[in-house]
Amino acid sequence: EAHVKSLMVAISKAGLDNSTGGDQVRIDGWLNEGYERCLIDSLAKVKKQTLTPGASADYTLSTSASGDALLIQDIFVSSGGNDFLITPLSIDQILYKRRQGGALVVGGPPRYYALAGNDLLLFYPTPEAADTITMYYVARPSALSASSDTPSDLPVEFHRALEYWALARASEYEEGDDRWQRFRDLYQQEILSVKKDLRRSSNYRLGPARVGRRDRRIYPVVPSQDLR
Repeated sequence: EAHVKSLMVAISKAGLDNSTGGDQVRIDGWLNEGYERCLIDSLAKVKKQTLTPGASADYTLSTSASGDALLIQDIFVSSGGNDFLITPLSIDQILYKRRQGGALVVGGPPRYYALAGNDLLLFYPTPEAADTITMYYVARPSALSASSDTPSDLPVEFHRALEYWALARASEYEEGDDRWQRFRDLYQQEILSVKKDLRRSSNYRLGPARVGRRDRRIYPVVPSQDLR
């Protein structure tokens, strides 16, 4: 696996000083930013977590167990022996529903959710005590800092994309360096290329599969709870 700091050879080409007294902190920040961006754009590392929020409309994810959620790919609730897909909404929409119908709405398990920040899940209606939530998500990785650190959550195939992201950010930082758009385009091309190879190797043909059982129930519209 390639060492992250070996990418700094490329950064030095942008005219920056990768030393403690130079631009090292700034460069490390770009790398960590790119690390997270690559994970979000590639979905290369999707984790699963099972939650038991109980009768609570808000649930704080355990960062010690899973890390903050950068992106939720899919989430569903198991209630009464059935699985139900939960639809994402904005925080404002969730709060609006609560103001209109109240947080404790009788009529089934949660049908909507919102992610506030990186670790707070808001549900509507409020989950019942026995409900179980299953979440597939991209977690925030451990920050890179030491010279021996590697982006272990990111397959080596995506390391070049990480390099392009850092180079784009370095070019944006340096006055008169207009290469940032070229590096940003290279980043996008690299992400698409590797994702295509991964799909081919997994015999991928159709659209992305939905996580969970194929016979999951989708809630019908309920005028008293749904936005018009």
